[in-house]
Parts: sequence; C-alpha cells; structure tokens
Amino acid sequence: MNTVFSAFRGRLGGKPAVESQPEARLTHRAAFAIDHHRRPRVIPENEGLAIVKYGLREWPVLIDTSPCNFGGYRRWLVCGTCQAKRVALYVFGEHLACRKCMGLRYGCQHESERDRAYRRANAIRELLNWKPGIAHPNGPKPLGMHRTTFNRLVTEHDSLVNRLLGNASKWIEQAESRLQRMGR
Repeated sequence: MNTVFSAFRGRLGGKPAVESQPEARLTHRAAFAIDHHRRPRVIPENEGLAIVKYGLREWPVLIDTSPCNFGGYRRWLVCGTCQAKRVALYVFGEHLACRKCMGLRYGCQHESERDRAYRRANAIRELLNWKPGIAHPNGPKPLGMHRTTFNRLVTEHDSLVNRLLGNASKWIEQAESRLQRMGR
C-alpha cells in the first residue's frame, strides 16, 4: 500500500500498530479519559466542524452524522485524506488521518499463532478467576458460573495449554539449532 507513511515499518517489516499512535475519538469515553492530556482532544466548534488539538498542533475535522435504527443519530469524524466516516483518527507526526490512510494495523495482527493461543488461554483464566499464566495450576469453578460453561472453558483452556506446551520441545530444538549455527 503506497501511503505517505509507507517508509515507516514495524519490527517484523509490517506496518505500525494502532495502539502505538495517539488516537482522537468523538466519544464520551475519550472526553473523560484519565490520560486526556496525553491524547488528542476533539473540540466540537459547531454542528459540522471540530478542532483536534494535540500538543501545539491543531487540525480542523468535519463531523458527519448518520441516523440510528431506533431514533437519534451517530456522529462520525471525517478523515481529511479519504473523506470516509471514522470513529477514530490517528496522529502521526504532522498528519491526522484514519487507520487505513495511515496504513496502521491492530496489534493482534502482528501476533504469531503461539501468541494468540497464549492470549486466549490467559483470557479464559481471567474469566474463571484463576491466576494468570499457564504455568499456574487450575483453580476451582467460580461461584455462579454454570457447570456446562465451566467445563467448556476448562476444555478449551486445557487444549490451548497442551498445544502451547506440546510445541515447547520443538521451539527449544529450533532455538538450539539457531545457536549452534551462530557458533554459540
């Protein structure tokens, strides 16, 4: 994808992640965020225009609305590059644009299969109120959780752990072979 930012690449030759860029949102949650001094602020000027302030920089941004199914309307920020309605715009240097125009990816798009399995196993452990980390022993069933749900989550967790630990010997062998090739 040829963008203004195509020269910037991440660690694995991919695109930078959304989580690493300052984000401007037109939502109640963003307006009252604890770290509002570190994130871009969207200040509505009138019905169709807002100013995005970040540090000493300011960008004018159009605000568009679309009707909701059960009444009311939804407000959107309009990307200055592609003119598309977006929930969030991102700051990169002197530029303010949407995720697609900047060529940003989500952090999980840079994860390997092993990282995804580990993240899912930890998410299941959190649902079950167990200690995080697959090396810890399994805990009891949480109060109020249906036995069927508990059994389904434990089965999924155990299959993820078996897949992660089953491949551990393969990863150790690969690391040892790399070290031998490097002469260490």
